[in-house]
Amino acid sequence: MRALTLYGNKLSGLFPTEIGQMTKLTRLDLSFNRMSGLLLTEIGQLTQLRYLDAAATGLSGLLPTEIGQLTKLFNLVLYHNFEFSGLLPSEIGQLTQLVNLNIEGNKLSGLLPTEIGQMTELTDIRLPNCQFSGLLPSEIGQLTEMKLLRLGDNNFSGLVPSEIGQLTKLKILELYGNNLSGSIPSVLCNTEKILVDCETVECACCICGDQ
Repeated sequence: MRALTLYGNKLSGLFPTEIGQMTKLTRLDLSFNRMSGLLLTEIGQLTQLRYLDAAATGLSGLLPTEIGQLTKLFNLVLYHNFEFSGLLPSEIGQLTQLVNLNIEGNKLSGLLPTEIGQMTELTDIRLPNCQFSGLLPSEIGQLTEMKLLRLGDNNFSGLVPSEIGQLTKLKILELYGNNLSGSIPSVLCNTEKILVDCETVECACCICGDQ
């Protein structure tokens, strides 16, 4: 079997450990079910996966470090589980073919790992409404294919890194609802939409985050 799509089937119960035996899977979609428990370490055995969607499943707990073994992933979608917690593992940086990373609406916290700078194929990052904190890593400037960067409603602090100005393909930048300061590089004024907290971040071309 190459694809397992169980979208919106009202499935319940624990994530089965036997999923790790399906080593030929390239697509796994468990989204919009009513599951419980952890995203198990066995997920790391699915090394052929290119698409993983576990959005709004009800899964909880830590993201396993074994997720870094899915080095062929193009899409990783885990949004609106609300109960994923702990750190975003640094092993995420091993997903160097990833294009789309969406973990919006979880309880992930702590620093955004600097290893994210290794994911140079990324065009779309959606991390709003989590609990990330600390500085935005300067390594984010290495993601030069980035078109959409949504980091709003977290607890990021400190200066907006000047390296963000290297993201010249950026179309949408959202930084509102954080504790950031400083300014947005003027080169990004061609970006179609910039949402920041104008009380703390200087940007001549922004739209205020509370609008």
